[in-house]
Amino acid sequence: MIKNIPNKYKLHSLMDEIKETFGDKFDLFYLPIDYTNNCNLGFAFINFVDPMHIIHFFETYKGKKWRCFNSEKVCELAYAKYQGKKELVEHFARGNIMNNISQDKKPVILPTPDPLPLIELPNKYLKVFLDVYPNSSVNFGSETFCIESFYLF
Repeated sequence: MIKNIPNKYKLHSLMDEIKETFGDKFDLFYLPIDYTNNCNLGFAFINFVDPMHIIHFFETYKGKKWRCFNSEKVCELAYAKYQGKKELVEHFARGNIMNNISQDKKPVILPTPDPLPLIELPNKYLKVFLDVYPNSSVNFGSETFCIESFYLF
């Protein structure tokens, strides 16, 4: 859950800003709107295709000011009550959100990419990652490393 979003952001403007860095790494995005004033409620839901992408997202956005609208708001992140694409879609289906005629007021449900995108993590996590997953192989960038093969067991 993304918090402290400036109220002037619209669904697609915020999603497009996040897509610049996190392109195909998420498969669901929802920015709730107050129907009376047509402004967002200051928070959004995002579902990453792999939980490891959250680390890079956290490093990119946590504590940062938003790029648009000259706002003093600082991004905060939190875990939402519902986790995972399937559970979020089921939750939204139980309410009336999915029945809204306007596409910019509905959750955006994207196909989960196949194959899944590489996981990028800041280099400061490399030692910890390799200690936990010693059989994985990685590619190094200047500030990040990408996980090529990832074995949990």
